[in-house]
Amino acid sequence: LSSASIKQIESALLDLKAACEGSDVAAIARCDMGFHESILVGCRGEDLIPAWKHLCSRMLLTYTRLSDYRHAYCEHAEIFEALRARKKQATIAAIKANIR
Repeated sequence: LSSASIKQIESALLDLKAACEGSDVAAIARCDMGFHESILVGCRGEDLIPAWKHLCSRMLLTYTRLSDYRHAYCEHAEIFEALRARKKQATIAAIKANIR
């Protein structure tokens, strides 16, 4: 990941934070998807985006498991911190925790 990619991912994370603070479920879903897409782009996985979007469209994106939308932000912040530190196993673990 380049420094520019890290900044793009961080920007997407901040968008997600704002959406979570506003409790707008539609905005949270858009920002959540935007965050993950920024990771794919940052990791040069643009060719995976169409397949990823197809999978997202088939998944039921729900935040009903959360009593506080800030938890969604915190899950994504963990992913970002592991990415920024370039800790592969921690990143994988954080992503797996996020998609449970």
